[in-house]
Amino acid sequence: MVDTISTTAKKMVINSIKGSLSSNEAVSIVQPFIENYIPKSQKIVFYPYYWVFFHYTVNTIIGKSRIMEASCFVDMINNIASTTDRFEKENIEVVSGNILTASISEEEAFKSARTYLTHASILKRKALMVPKVQVIERELVYKPFWIIKCTNRTRENFNIMVDAVTGKYQTL
Repeated sequence: MVDTISTTAKKMVINSIKGSLSSNEAVSIVQPFIENYIPKSQKIVFYPYYWVFFHYTVNTIIGKSRIMEASCFVDMINNIASTTDRFEKENIEVVSGNILTASISEEEAFKSARTYLTHASILKRKALMVPKVQVIERELVYKPFWIIKCTNRTRENFNIMVDAVTGKYQTL
């Protein structure tokens, strides 16, 4: 059961990565792996990421120029950058208490994305020089995660976080 929201709770419209898993589906994903525990959906939280979509040109060791695309996420809490696949976005209204607060600025995140892309293109593409980068799109997006509480009368309870987009999960 998902927590109910009072009518006085402050709501905000955010740009979210489109999640496809319902709370019941998130519970059913973890159920087979938590023997003797009862899973119960607690709430959905929205994790902040800074997304940057680049076009970049690199020169390879054999002298060819290649125009590439890259999509990069920067975790706005831990400032960790990574590449990402394409995704759909949607504007949704959510309770502000379900939105995790970013600990870095968008400008810091943008610098991290650009640095990550530069290093990745040099190492993975065997580039001779720093790539020429063109930013196509950049914005703050939120990714939805379900928090599942796992209870057992005789053992310690724990929480699992389920990615509402991919279905991957981890113990908290």
